[in-house]
Amino acid sequence: MAAAAGDVPMKARSLLTTLGLSLAVLSSVALPAQAETKTLVNGPISAEVSYDPEPDSRFVNNVRIQISRQGQTLLDAAVPESNLVALAARGEVPVEIQDLDADGEPEVILDLYTGGAHCCTVSNIYRYLPDQNTYQASTKDWRDYSYRREFLNGDAVPEFVSADPRFAYQFTSFAGSGVPVQIWNYRAGRWTDVTRQYPARIYNDAFRWWQSFERVRRENPNHDALEVRGVLAAYMADKYLLGQEEDGWRRLRQVYRYSDREQYFSELRSFLRETGYAR
Repeated sequence: MAAAAGDVPMKARSLLTTLGLSLAVLSSVALPAQAETKTLVNGPISAEVSYDPEPDSRFVNNVRIQISRQGQTLLDAAVPESNLVALAARGEVPVEIQDLDADGEPEVILDLYTGGAHCCTVSNIYRYLPDQNTYQASTKDWRDYSYRREFLNGDAVPEFVSADPRFAYQFTSFAGSGVPVQIWNYRAGRWTDVTRQYPARIYNDAFRWWQSFERVRRENPNHDALEVRGVLAAYMADKYLLGQEEDGWRRLRQVYRYSDREQYFSELRSFLRETGYAR
């Protein structure tokens, strides 16, 4: 049966209303952000990092890295633990190509920041394996303290200057904890703690922690032991690194007169042995 003449306009109006509602719903739904890509080229090597940005945030998801040599892709993989990581500060491209061990073969360095109450900078370093014609990843979690890359020897090999995160919360709150300097180098895919090779840096660090202790005593004469236990632990760690532990204990016995004196000394000695400071 043919439709009545008045039915067509009514159906058309109904269809337009439905379409309008659908478009309104679609416009109110936040569409996912498009993946972004950052690329760095150094001679025959190129490194491309892709990720899905979180709307209105520094955080990103689904980080992948692709490394090519002379136009041939040798690695295309997801970055471990790459969900909700933040980009480098100031919007910098979070990837570098640098020879970290002066062997003539540059590494690809991808630093990411996990965020959270206790942040964490994680370095992902990709090393070329010529026998296998591929790249192998090495991950270093710096936890709360990140690092600075410095040339401490005056050579072409950088050191990674950071702090020992094992001291956080060990003897007091996080805010009151002292964390002794820790220096690493990277060689052929391996990380080595080389802190003892830099006594001047250790001495400056020990001096800093002792000054922190003196500042607490000066600014708050009624402070309790928890306000100084952390910084004195870091000071003693540095004194062990310098081979001056006897002098450190002598000074500690002179100034630490709190009620938990013997318990603290016992716990500190045990911890320094467990962490390798006391040999």
